Amino acid sequence: MNDTHQAFLKSLKDSEQHVWKVARWLYSTGLPVQVKQAGKAPTADMWKYFVDTGDLEISLRVEVKKRNLDFTTRDDYPYADVYVTAMTAYDQTYPKPYVYVILNKPETHAALVYTDTYHTWTVAETFDTRLNRRAPSQCYTCPKEEVIFVELNEQSSVKFHSPLAILKSA
Repeated sequence: MNDTHQAFLKSLKDSEQHVWKVARWLYSTGLPVQVKQAGKAPTADMWKYFVDTGDLEISLRVEVKKRNLDFTTRDDYPYADVYVTAMTAYDQTYPKPYVYVILNKPETHAALVYTDTYHTWTVAETFDTRLNRRAPSQCYTCPKEEVIFVELNEQSSVKFHSPLAILKSA
């Protein structure tokens, strides 16, 4: 084993403490985190079989809702605000979802409501027609200007927000 490869392996080993420090911090914010095993090439010539696959992975919660509405874009969405979820459902959940994906009636399009827009949400009273409730309940709504509307297809070019944006509120 040559000196450069030895130095690289030592550097890799030394970096483990930094990876675990960040993993513990992410975990403390409520994010599910997975520490990836670092592959170590036995010789410098074998480096290409041990390429870096990243240090950590985080899982993000996505909530899916279906509405009995026909919409494809912000322009044809029938209301000024998008219903997100029941207020108690959001307030009592932890960790908070990363995004709400609101499907239209035919399930061809969706409205993406990122929770980093929470500061723009308002509370509205609604009746849950699925449960035949006669008493109103409170729900969060988001101005449709803050919502991203997408078509659901295999060739979609949707670019999701940076997941680390949710750490701003941690």
